[in-house]
Amino acid sequence: MKKSDFKNIPGWELVSKGLKDISEGNYSTVHALLIFMAAPRLHFLGFNIPDIPKGIQESPSHALYKLLENTTSTPYSEYNALQRRLASFCSGVENT
Repeated sequence: MKKSDFKNIPGWELVSKGLKDISEGNYSTVHALLIFMAAPRLHFLGFNIPDIPKGIQESPSHALYKLLENTTSTPYSEYNALQRRLASFCSGVENT
């Protein structure tokens, strides 16, 4: 599948931003950390996700939550919403 095939699948906006961040070397953004969290599933779906950089000392899920704690007043809700949106995207790809 081409990237353009994914643009109508809910959650693609998160994945595309995360892939762009990673390709530019921005590994500690919300979107990049979300991609690293889901790397095994995304890799299974055919996405080329690099290994987590050595500079990230903790799991991507912990790093993402800490980042959200510093940038939003509702980190728990934001974290869960991001995970649900990404799961929706993965399910959408699996069903196409």
